[in-house]
Amino acid sequence: MKRKVLHISCGGLGSGGVSSVIFSIVKELHNRFDFGCIVFKKKCNKEDDFLKYGKLHRVEAYSSDGRTHFIEFILRPFKLYTNVFRICKKEKYDVVHAHNLLEEGICLWAAKNAGVPIRIAHSHSTNSPKIKSIIFKIRERINLILINKYATHKIACSDSAGKDYFHNSNYDVIYNSIDLEKYSIKKLHKTNREYLNFIHVGRYTYQKNQEFVIKVFANIKKKKDNSRLMLVGFGEDKEKLKNLIHELNLDESVDLIPGDKVDVSEKYDEADYMIFPSRYEGFGIVLLEAQAKRIPCFVSEAIQKEVDVGLLNYIKLSEMPEKWAEKILSYIDSNHEIDDSKIQENLNKFSSNEICEQYAKIYGG
Repeated sequence: MKRKVLHISCGGLGSGGVSSVIFSIVKELHNRFDFGCIVFKKKCNKEDDFLKYGKLHRVEAYSSDGRTHFIEFILRPFKLYTNVFRICKKEKYDVVHAHNLLEEGICLWAAKNAGVPIRIAHSHSTNSPKIKSIIFKIRERINLILINKYATHKIACSDSAGKDYFHNSNYDVIYNSIDLEKYSIKKLHKTNREYLNFIHVGRYTYQKNQEFVIKVFANIKKKKDNSRLMLVGFGEDKEKLKNLIHELNLDESVDLIPGDKVDVSEKYDEADYMIFPSRYEGFGIVLLEAQAKRIPCFVSEAIQKEVDVGLLNYIKLSEMPEKWAEKILSYIDSNHEIDDSKIQENLNKFSSNEICEQYAKIYGG
């Protein structure tokens, strides 16, 4: 009989990095394990895809408008505990793999009391540079206490993500993986070479820093008027980004592309370079995807060195957008050669097959 594994998502199954990790695991291992997943939001765009590999459990623990209301904030821990306990007890899961940040601890506590023997806490990001509120610090402390008491395994996507989340306790690093077949060397030859195409892929948020991307691009366009920028994503900063694009007279040169409605791998095929100045980052899986497509990437120092397979170019975030543009243009004009065989060798350690075997060992299969 297959062992049963329950993933607890970070909100829902959309187009974000946590969803990518969950999907890479279930796609690779669904013949060896029975999977389930708890989602907390209204239906997201990838839920139907998950049903090909496992069972979905919806828990109404988040408000429909996406905001955290006071009453919800108070009641949510009780909703999480009772529902995770109920689902684990009813479905008799052998493993609970939690991805839901500051609420992992309470979910693992419920799983322990429901008799689940393997309970995994997973860190997907480093700390935000934003000043933490007292309430946030209290939640963070309680979460860590519960994780230390009830998690049987602690996993981080990078060493920095592990240190920031688990502090001084032990954890294992398992890198995020990519589908090397899907994100292979560009399969499409550009039919129009008159444009220099830049891309950024990520949720429209403070963390991903798209406002900075737009300002860098504005300076690039002053020197190379044939430049275009694709911002592939979705999120709360969309209107702010649209206003900035209009303010800088870039309406005809910058496209906001809904990341949940396109095949991102095809957008990489249209791109020449990636700009990725994150303020903080756990791993940055899209950078692996871009490099697999042989796209040189210009990134901030927040990006983990583990992600560099040969095409990352680091620029300090303290540098002004004008300086970023200058360095990017200098790179472009120097006609760097790409060592394809070395990049492919470095990419192989991130293959879904190799990474997912590490999860299979923990799950007990």
